[in-house]
Parts: sequence; structure tokens; C-alpha cells
Amino acid sequence: MSNSSENRRISEVVLSMDCLEALFSSLDFKGWRILEKAGRKGIRIWVHLGILNALFERWLSKGRGLEFKRLVGRILEYAKPLAALSEDAFSICNDSVDPYVRQVLLSLDRLGPEAKALCVEHLEKPASSGLWITIDEFTEYLDGTVTTVPVPFVDLRSQQDRIRASLEKNIFRVLMHGRYVRGDEVSELEHKLAEYVGVRHCIACSSGTDAILLSLLALRIGPGDAVFTSPFTFFATAEAIALLGATPVFVDVDPVNFLIDPNQLVKAVKSLSEGGIDYPLPESGDLKARAVITVDLFGVPCDYDRIRVIADRYGLLLIEDAAQAFGARRKGRRACSFGDLACTSFFPAKPLGCYGDGGAVFTDFDEYADVVRSLRDHGQGLGAYEHLRVGLNARMDTLQAAILLAKLEIFEEELGLRRKVAEEYSRLIGNLPGVRIPQVALPELTESAWAQYCVVFERKEVRDKVRRALNSAGIPCAVYYPVPLHLQPAFSRLGYKKGDFPVAEWLSERVLALPFHPYLGPEVMEKVAGIIEASIRHIS
Repeated sequence: MSNSSENRRISEVVLSMDCLEALFSSLDFKGWRILEKAGRKGIRIWVHLGILNALFERWLSKGRGLEFKRLVGRILEYAKPLAALSEDAFSICNDSVDPYVRQVLLSLDRLGPEAKALCVEHLEKPASSGLWITIDEFTEYLDGTVTTVPVPFVDLRSQQDRIRASLEKNIFRVLMHGRYVRGDEVSELEHKLAEYVGVRHCIACSSGTDAILLSLLALRIGPGDAVFTSPFTFFATAEAIALLGATPVFVDVDPVNFLIDPNQLVKAVKSLSEGGIDYPLPESGDLKARAVITVDLFGVPCDYDRIRVIADRYGLLLIEDAAQAFGARRKGRRACSFGDLACTSFFPAKPLGCYGDGGAVFTDFDEYADVVRSLRDHGQGLGAYEHLRVGLNARMDTLQAAILLAKLEIFEEELGLRRKVAEEYSRLIGNLPGVRIPQVALPELTESAWAQYCVVFERKEVRDKVRRALNSAGIPCAVYYPVPLHLQPAFSRLGYKKGDFPVAEWLSERVLALPFHPYLGPEVMEKVAGIIEASIRHIS
């Protein structure tokens, strides 16, 4: 095998014309076994539709069209279809290279430096010899030092492989109608999401952060207002509060499920409103308790039975931050249906994510929905240049809505796959000493969306050792969240100090998020569990 083949990782393979002809000539051809083996090792196989069409014409002329269609069905069990792009026509017209060879070369260029073209034997390929690999060479590669394609923390490509046809159709439709802002896809998505959650209104917007900001604006939260929220979450939740001049008042979390502790919430509200309770409060002068933003962390809804009672008792508006929990359920109700207003994020890594930033606000209240719709579009009124209020440019792009519509088709199935991956992780890790697997309050009544799979190590040094070991093995992991919000430099003016929220601080030093997505294979989970077990044994 050539040096270039030996030294370069192969993660993508495009089937050449002669390779396809050999595969179609006999189901006993060794190439079929090679395709199956490559797939098991995580290598993607591609077949160019232009080449398939050319072969179909040949077979059809011989009266073998139905036989060819059956063979195409077989090849698509191993290979993914690769479409031609408009630029291909110009490239093919402007050089003397065989057009089917040129299609393969253009495909390799798009797939990147880890792509090869699979052929039966080396032919004269102009200025591209290093891009081709024969079936015999590929067999040697697979049997030799080849390693599995790196483990992604979140695998969007496998998802894309499943819905490529819908993605391409939806994106092309937007390109054709050209309404990149306020396209019909946005309102279609809003209707489907509202129906899915079971609320009257969904207002799509530009990000999960903007969803929180729009909700706070709709509730007229501003200077002098206190908004209670978790110190153990992503910065955006408290950031939106501060941007409006309001003050985040942090409430410690439950050590088991990492969600706002209702008992601590009562203490914080009473301490602020009535005094007489020793609870850490911000150094911000007189504040009025106005709202609480709950955080459905890692995919699990909060205890809304208790939190709603607390909010009503103290006159607090309730905003549900379900950025990580879209698709979850609690007592039969979907996440995003519990708050006066609810927010979610469609960041790419979320259970339902677009290919950029996106978010949405949900509510059953008509008046809130009208205000949020206005606010997301510069405070617009009924007319194009009538502005009822000062707002934002927080619209969702039509292309992102089109992408989400394609993903929504398989969302429920993916939630089921996420649950199965979580169950397998728990089976492998659950009995290891000093490791706590994710806990769901009221498991018989709660379905997590499993945005992440986060374990807690009783000792920080074990967490850190496991993290280093996983990284050394090429397995990504993440710490959520290394600095609790009350200790962030941006909030130093609030006067919080270390020790104010001991549970959040304890978790920040012990939580580790493992690779997690619907398409995670058992071999990866077994390897992760083995590394965790070895690290614990070594440090004990």
C-alpha cells in the first residue's frame, strides 16, 4: 500500500464507477464484505447519484432495470447517497477528465482530507493518484493499524445521514422561494411545536438566550426587580436578567437532581421579602421579588408542583428555562408547558437543535404571546413601520426553521434512543464505587430528555483523573459547570462569596459529562466505563 494510504486516516470512502460495476456484477464479490467491515469501524461509504444514474441507463438498455433497482437498495444499506452540485457541471465541461472520475474527485474535495475513492484497480488518474485506494489496499488498511474514527461528544453527522433527504428538500425549498426571514417554514414550525408541547402559542426566535430575554421583557422585568434562579447552569440564564438591569438572586440546587431546591427557594424569597432568615442575598439595595426562572437542567423538569405553589404564594411570575429539556415530560405534561412563559434553545447540541442558533418562547397566555411576537421584531405593530414598543431583532431565520422541521420528524424516536443509551451507561457505571449516576425525581412520572449524561464523583481528584484518562484515549468529555454563576467575575458586584451555595460549588468540582447522543454505540460506552473503573481502582 502506498505511503499516503498508510499515513492518512480514512474516514470517508467514495465508490468509483469500476467499484460499483464490480459490486453489481456479483453479490459474492469481496467488496461487499469490505463495505460491511468499513461500516463497523465507523467509516462512511458514499455513492454518487450521477454515477448510479449512468449505470442505471446501461442496465435498463439491457432489460435489467428491476434487477438494478434491487441492487441499489442493497448498496444503500452500506452507502449514503451523494448528490451533484451545480458547480459540478462547470468542472466537468471545462476539463478533459472522464466525467465520472471528475464527479468522484469533486466529492473527495468536499468530504475533506480523510476521504478516499475506492476502486478495483489503479487506473491512470490525472494528478490524483494519492486519492485512490484499491479494494485490496483498503482491505489491508482495515486489517492493519486503522483505528476507529474519533468519538464525537455529540454526533450530528449520524443524525444528518438519516434525514439528509428531508434536509435537502427543505433547504432547497427555502432557496427557491427566497423568503429567508418570515418564511412560511417559521410559522409551520411554531404551529407544530406548540401542538407538540400542548400550549396555545410558540414564538420562534434567534436563540435560547433571546427567548429568556424576550420573556423577561414581556413581563416588564427591570431595575429594582429580583429574579430568583439557579447558580448551577449556563451563564445565559442570569445574563439575561442582568442585561435588563434586574438582579439575579441565586438559589441553591438539590444535590441529587441538580435542580432548584424548592425549600431553598422559599428561604430565599422570605429572606428577601420579609427578612429574619439568614440566606445569602446580593448586595443590591432594596429589591422587589418579581419572578423565578427555573432551569430544567440536563433534560429533567423541575418540581413544578411545589414551585408553582411557591410562586403563587409570593406573587412571583414563573419563567421555565427548558433549554436542555425540550421533549421531557413530568406527570404527563411536556417541558415548556409549566411556566407563565417557557423558553427553549435549538443550539446544535441540544436534543432538538438547528444548524446555528435558534430558540422559542411558549405560553398559554394570549397577551404574553402578542407582546413577545412584537418584541422579537423591533416591537413591531400591525404595520411594517409601526413600532409599539422598543424591541429586538430576534427573529428565527427561515433556513433554521426548515432544518428543525426535518429534525422534528425523528425527534420522538431519538428521545427513545437517548433513553436507551442512558440506561446502558447506568448499567455499566451504576455500581462503581464513588460514582453517582443521574437521578430523576419521581422516575415513574418523569421522562428526561437526556440532553447530557452527567455523573458525579464523590472525590474531585477522581473526576479530574477520569477526565484526563478519557482525553488521553481520544474520548471527549466536559465539565458542567466549572464556575458557579455566583462566583463568576461578571457578577462580582453582587457580593456573593465562596460558600454561599455549597451544593452548586460541590457539584462544580465533581460533575463530568460523558459522550452522549442517540447514536452512541455500546463499544464506546464500554470503553468509557472501563476507563472510569480503571481510574477509580488506580487512585483508591
